[in-house]
Amino acid sequence: MLILLVVVAPIATVFALGLQVITLISVSWRTFNHGSHDYLGSQVAALVIGLGVPLVLLAIGIVAVRRRRDCRRAAVLTVVAALCIGVVAVCIVVPAVGVIRQATADDRAYQATIRQDELDELDPADPADAHQAAERMEPEIDEALGVLKVKRSSVEVQRDFTAGKTEGGNACTTYTATIAMPDSLDRDATIEVLSDHFDDRDEASRGADHAYTYQGDGDPSLRPANTLSEIEYRSKSNELIVESDCIIPREPGN
Repeated sequence: MLILLVVVAPIATVFALGLQVITLISVSWRTFNHGSHDYLGSQVAALVIGLGVPLVLLAIGIVAVRRRRDCRRAAVLTVVAALCIGVVAVCIVVPAVGVIRQATADDRAYQATIRQDELDELDPADPADAHQAAERMEPEIDEALGVLKVKRSSVEVQRDFTAGKTEGGNACTTYTATIAMPDSLDRDATIEVLSDHFDDRDEASRGADHAYTYQGDGDPSLRPANTLSEIEYRSKSNELIVESDCIIPREPGN
């Protein structure tokens, strides 16, 4: 058994060295910065395999020597494992320090790039903030209620603004409005009516107002153009829901 373990340590070390080479190539030959996920995984694997396997085998060898079980092979295992740890320390651990530092810088730069890209992609035609999105969706609520022949005065609109952050770390806000529909409303008929209406809007706008009606099967919804929001009828709860994207506030005139 010990003689087999003597072979395992060098194999694990060679494999870890291969991962380290791949890591260093990935760091050096990158064309674009996509953050540390391009190479940090292989670096961690190289460290875990390169250090973990020889350390375990070293412990096994030391225990075997102390218990005087097959001392010669145990001593060989201990020496080989120790040599492998030395190789890993020089060829993997030392370069890994630089790679990890580089990973931190790359992640910071990549995050800054995403943050700026999000700002550059803001469309002046879209709402400047979540409050403006809420204003633009008011006519959509009125229209949906009108199609269903439900009086605005007979329902209550609960509004909520939730702060959050985008993938790039920009501050943003999500607007949500919940309208509880009357219990007397026929839910199947409501699905059919709103599906037809949203499909008509989609067709009339040539897709600018995008409908999700699933051919009448499921909860119909509409994403009107230049609102960054969606209005949806949820039949299970019998509610009309308006929800915006998490909108990055834009300076007036931008």
